[in-house]
Amino acid sequence: MSKDICKDKVSCLYCGKKTDIKRFIINPKAREELLCCSGECLSNVRKFIDYDSKNRMKLYILLFILIVINLFFIGFDINSRWRYLPLLLIALSVYSYPLVFTRYIMYQRFGIIKTLRIVKVFCVFIAAFSVLLIISY
Repeated sequence: MSKDICKDKVSCLYCGKKTDIKRFIINPKAREELLCCSGECLSNVRKFIDYDSKNRMKLYILLFILIVINLFFIGFDINSRWRYLPLLLIALSVYSYPLVFTRYIMYQRFGIIKTLRIVKVFCVFIAAFSVLLIISY
């Protein structure tokens, strides 16, 4: 058996396709190596990691501010249609920066592309629900 072949197929970190080739590894010699199926996926993962490292803190700061505002609305029992606006802004923020996982291994099950798509779909539902709450108040 070649050194470049895994015993079991695992999902590509970027696209989620099953692969057993150990030629394209994001974290070589780690306890759990994260594999990519091609050089293109490896390049895209590196771009995503760079994007993530530049934008994660922005998202966390924005979410912190919006959560504090949301707690303010809840804590002071403000009865206004705008009390659901922080929920809408949280959903839109996560939709814009869908960086919900802190560790890259969490993306491997479905791949980065599919995971981001799933997160964005949930954000659309939450945003639509908050708009419905704002309108129906």
